[in-house]
Amino acid sequence: MKNLIYVFAGVLFFFFSNISMGETIKNPSSEEGSLTLLSSPDLKNLSAKWANAYTLQHPEITISVADYSPEALNQQTTGKGSLALVSKPFVQTNEWKNTWHVVVARKVIVPIINKNNPVYDLLIEKGLSVQQLTELTNAKEKIDWGRLMGQQKTASINFYTFIDEDINEKVAGFLNRELKELNGNIVSDATKLIQSIQNDKNGIGFCYLSDLVQPNTTDLPQGLALLPIDKDSSRKLESYEKFYDNTSSFSRGVWVGKYPQTLITNVYAVALEQPVTQSAKNFYNWLLTDGQNQLQTLGYTELVNAEIAYKMDKVTDEVVLTEVPIERFSGFKIFVILLIALFIVGLLFDILVFNRYRKTEKIQLKTELSGYFNQHPKPIPAGLFFDKSHTWAFMEKSGNVRIGLDDFIPSVTGTISGIKMKKAGENVKKGEALVTLIQQGKQLIIKAPVSGVIKENNSHLMQNAALINTDPYQEGWVYLIEPSNWLRELSFYLMADNFKIWLKAEYLRLKDFIAIIQKPGVSLAHQVVLQDGGELRSGVLKDMGPEVWEDFQQLFINEM
Repeated sequence: MKNLIYVFAGVLFFFFSNISMGETIKNPSSEEGSLTLLSSPDLKNLSAKWANAYTLQHPEITISVADYSPEALNQQTTGKGSLALVSKPFVQTNEWKNTWHVVVARKVIVPIINKNNPVYDLLIEKGLSVQQLTELTNAKEKIDWGRLMGQQKTASINFYTFIDEDINEKVAGFLNRELKELNGNIVSDATKLIQSIQNDKNGIGFCYLSDLVQPNTTDLPQGLALLPIDKDSSRKLESYEKFYDNTSSFSRGVWVGKYPQTLITNVYAVALEQPVTQSAKNFYNWLLTDGQNQLQTLGYTELVNAEIAYKMDKVTDEVVLTEVPIERFSGFKIFVILLIALFIVGLLFDILVFNRYRKTEKIQLKTELSGYFNQHPKPIPAGLFFDKSHTWAFMEKSGNVRIGLDDFIPSVTGTISGIKMKKAGENVKKGEALVTLIQQGKQLIIKAPVSGVIKENNSHLMQNAALINTDPYQEGWVYLIEPSNWLRELSFYLMADNFKIWLKAEYLRLKDFIAIIQKPGVSLAHQVVLQDGGELRSGVLKDMGPEVWEDFQQLFINEM
C-alpha cells in the first residue's frame, strides 16, 4: 500500500508538472547576425584575415573589426555578440584578472642550426643557455663553436638575422641586448635565412616556428634542427627538456610551459565574461578549428590537438532563452502541486541522504579495498589551513609555518618515487613553484601556499618520498617556512569543512580532465579505468606517459 501511495503521488506530480504554471516559458532565440571584433594594434592583420575568412564561410554573419581599448572592452555586454583579440602587453595586469581570456594562437621565435654543425651532438645534448647565445652574437669578440661548448677550437660562428622588427626586438630582449648590438649577417627575409643556414654548417639564426612548418609532416626543412635552449643554465638537458625533435613535440613543449616565454607571443580571445551569444560562441569555436588554417602565412603557429580539445570546452553550449507568455494556472492547482512536490522531495531526501549516511563506513571500506577513490574525501585533520594548490599550512608556536601536500594529488599520481626540493635559506612566493614531485621520471610542479624564507626542509623525503602518499599530514610534511605575508595570505585559505566541499568539486574537475584527454584524436597510452558508478582508479596517472602528465600540469594544476 505504501509503495502504491508513492507511485500515485509520483504520477500526480508528473501530470501537473507537465501543465505550465503560468508566467513565461523560455525558448531558444535565433542566432544573432552580427559580431564586433576588437583588436589590439599588433593583431590587426590577423583579426582582419580571420574576420574575412569567417564571413566567407558564414555570409549570414557580419563582423565589424574595431580598435581594442579597456574602455571598448568595458562597453561589451553579455547581450551583444562581441569578442576581442589581444596580446597580453596591451592589457594592464589589473584588467587581465577581471576578464575571461583563452589563448587561440601563438607566434613562437626559435633558434635553428645546421645538422652538420661541428659540435651538433653536444648542442642537442646540452643546448645553449641565454649567456652562451649572447656570447655568439657579440661582434666584438668573435667566438667559435668549439670554445662555446668547452671544446677545442673549431670554425667561427656565423650568426644570421633578417629584416623583421618584431623578431629582432624580441631576440634582443631575450639576450639582454640593445637592438643595435644584435649584429649578424643580414638577409632579406626568413626564407633567405633558412637557405643560408642550410648551406652553412656553422650558421645559426632565429626565425618563426611557422617558417619551418611543412605540409603533411612534422619534420623540419632538410638539414636543419631546432637548437635546444638550456633554460636553467645547468649545461645539460634533463629528459623533460628534450622536446626539440620535431615541430609537433616542440609545439607541445611550448604549450605546457617548457619554452622561454620571452620568445612567445600569445594571441588571446578576451571578453568581460564567458561569451553567451551564439554568434560569439560560434566564432570562438571556429577560431580553434577552421581558423587555425589561416595562421601560418602571418607567422603564427597552430595550437596542438590536446590544447584545442581542452579549449573547445571553455565555452559551453547553453541555450539563450526568450520569454513567451502563456495562460496562468489557478492558485488551488499550484497549491496541490507544491504539496506533492514537498512530499516527493522528502521521500528522496530520506532515500538519498539518510541511506547514504547509514552506509558511509561500508563505502569507505570498499574504496580502500578496491583501489578506487571518489568524491568523498578521506578524513582531513582539523586545525590546518588548506590552499587551492593542494597544500596545507600550520603555524607553529615559533611563528614559522609548516607546509605539506594534501592527499588528493598523491591519490592521482600514485606512489611518489622522488622529489626535488628547495634548500634552506631560499625564498618562496605564494603561487610560484614550491616542490617537484617525481614518479618514475615523470614530474609535477606544485605551487607554494605561503610566501617567505625556507628554514628547514624534510630531509626524510629525499630517502623516502612516498611518505607524501602514506602520511601527507605528519611525516610527509615538506618545508618549515618563516612567512613574510601571513596575515594577507591567510585570507585565501580554507578550513577543513570548506576544504572537503572544495575537494568534491576538484574530483569532478579531475573527471572532466580525464574526459578531455580521452577525446577522439587525442592520443592516450592507457585508458582510464572507471569502476561502476564512475569512481576513478587510485594512481590514475601512474601508468600514463609524460605527455599526459604535462597536460595535467597545464590543464589541472596551473589552472587552479
